[in-house]
Amino acid sequence: MGLNVQLGHPGGERCARPQSISKEGFIVVHNNSIHIISLTFCRCETAETHYRQLLRVRWLPATSDRPRTATTFCVLEDFHLLSLESKLSCYDFYNALAQHTDNTSLNLPKVCPFTLSSDLHT
Repeated sequence: MGLNVQLGHPGGERCARPQSISKEGFIVVHNNSIHIISLTFCRCETAETHYRQLLRVRWLPATSDRPRTATTFCVLEDFHLLSLESKLSCYDFYNALAQHTDNTSLNLPKVCPFTLSSDLHT
């Protein structure tokens, strides 16, 4: 069970040359939690690059080279408004989303390959 998203084709159409990311999972940060999904990129002759396929569905990839994490434009807009109105930090916003995902904090998905440390701010 789980969500499988196919990119590059209109709804209902199947891709002739799909590239699945189901083994590792694809992480999507949305405004209701952090989701691990199966994702299929299109590799047809006329297919766009992976990051462009993600941008077409309004997901901002974390990298342009082999993306495995993306944030929805919706969550970016929410964070923008909250940071302007309440001075909410990115760290606090992410932690709130992580609590939505798993309130026990035992099985949080690893979105960022590094951790923030105090020596980065000096």
